[in-house]
Amino acid sequence: MNELYTNPELADLIIYGIEGTHYEITEDGFLDANAGTSPDEFSTLNWLYPNQFASTVIVGNTADLWERTTQFNEEARQSPASGFAFDSINIAAEQTAVTNVYDEYRKSLEFGFVDSEVAIPEMLQKMNSAGLQKIIAEKQAQLDAWAASK
Repeated sequence: MNELYTNPELADLIIYGIEGTHYEITEDGFLDANAGTSPDEFSTLNWLYPNQFASTVIVGNTADLWERTTQFNEEARQSPASGFAFDSINIAAEQTAVTNVYDEYRKSLEFGFVDSEVAIPEMLQKMNSAGLQKIIAEKQAQLDAWAASK
C-alpha cells in the first residue's frame, strides 16, 4: 500500500498505463496522455487512485499543480453543514414524485433536445406540484434542528 501512495512510477502506471504505449513524458517532464502508440486504449480518472499527487503532472497544467492543489485543499473552508445527514422518510412520496419529474426532463435538457427557456420553468412547476417545497422545508427543519444541537 505504501508504494501506491508514494511511488511516482507506480502511480503513473496504474493511472495512465504503460509509458511509450499509452503516454509519453515530454522534454519538460509533463505526462502527455495523448501521445504513445495507443493512447486511446487506456483511460482512467487519476483522482480515483490512492494518491494522484504522486503521479506526473499532465501537459497543459503548471509544474506546481500538486502543490497548488494541496494549498487550495488546506485553505478550503469546511461547510457548516458538514456532518449533517438528511432523513427523507417523512417526504419519501414527494421525493419519488419530484425525482420522476426530474428524470422526465433531465436528458432532454442536458442534450439540448428542448428549449431550456420553456422546459426549465415547466419542469420546476411540475416539481413544485409534486412536493418540492415540502422537501425543502423538511430538509431545512432537520438542518436547523441539527445545527441547534451543535
